[in-house]
Amino acid sequence: MPTSKKRHTNINKDKGYEEFLKQLSLVDLGLLSSSSKFDPAAYAKMRSNKAETPRISVTVEYHLEEVDKAFFESIAKFKLTIQGQKTNTRPVVIERAFLGHFHCKPPVTRELAGRFTNFEFRVIVWPYFRHFVQDMTARMSIPPVVIPLSVEASSL
Repeated sequence: MPTSKKRHTNINKDKGYEEFLKQLSLVDLGLLSSSSKFDPAAYAKMRSNKAETPRISVTVEYHLEEVDKAFFESIAKFKLTIQGQKTNTRPVVIERAFLGHFHCKPPVTRELAGRFTNFEFRVIVWPYFRHFVQDMTARMSIPPVVIPLSVEASSL
């Protein structure tokens, strides 16, 4: 009996989240910060060493910034690093942070906004980060770094 009650509670909880999503509206998506660092000499040295394979890593952070009665704000921070497998040299570092401002029918709860920030917000911001990485690496005169289409495939 307790199992069915728990299952029923989860279904109602998901229904509440589905209603929250239906009423959600993206009002603004803006750039908070952006930086790129490139060391051409270190990159060339890393690429010319046959024993050295460049390793690309992406770190991502999502967090809920502010919650009010009818809106909330979420932040996504991304960092892409290219470094040698054997050396600690990091000739390419690209960072980007976005702020999303969302409106919803009141009351907006911290739980619902946090769930959205940790799961669905990535679908909105990930394409912007991908585009930025491809564009910046091309502007650095290195082969453009293509990162996966989906967030789940971000292990490069």
